[in-house]
Amino acid sequence: MNPMRLIQLAIALLSLINITAHAGGTSDARINIGLKLFRATLSADQQLTAKQKDHHLNLYILYKENHFKGQKYSRKLLDLGKVNGQAQIKNIPLNVSPVSYQKFLLQQHDIPAGIFLVDKMSARELQPVVAYAINNHLILYSPFEGDVEKNITAGLSIGARVQPVINMQTLKASAIQLKSFFLKVAHQYEP
Repeated sequence: MNPMRLIQLAIALLSLINITAHAGGTSDARINIGLKLFRATLSADQQLTAKQKDHHLNLYILYKENHFKGQKYSRKLLDLGKVNGQAQIKNIPLNVSPVSYQKFLLQQHDIPAGIFLVDKMSARELQPVVAYAINNHLILYSPFEGDVEKNITAGLSIGARVQPVINMQTLKASAIQLKSFFLKVAHQYEP
């Protein structure tokens, strides 16, 4: 192997270890990776442009109790994919709002284009969120292991490589059409 290539590989590995260590552990690392895959999943939604309101895509960061955690990850999502200082997906500006689980249950909010979970929830807690996502044809994304098996639309798998995971049953029930190239690279979970 080329010595320069070996050095580049070592630097990349050390950077990854450093990022994970500074992310506060496995959960934060999964969330940070998940935010990037959430954007990619939204980009693959063929009806995404129809889900904008006032020429923006409204996205929710759903948290259980810690508002600061919701704010932190809302800012991180807004920092991804900026064009001319504005976070965008497919040239559509983003509005990202942290929303508490309790406020979400009261449904005192507009329907977003997608929801990203930053807290692990029980199957019972997830039921109304999953039903809402299905009924409103939106992508519900969780970076937590095992959530796609609880009918979350999309998540991530970390193995030999990181890849998106799609719950095909939930995707069909939501009437969401993802681009075929995205489905080819994703792991398709069939319950």
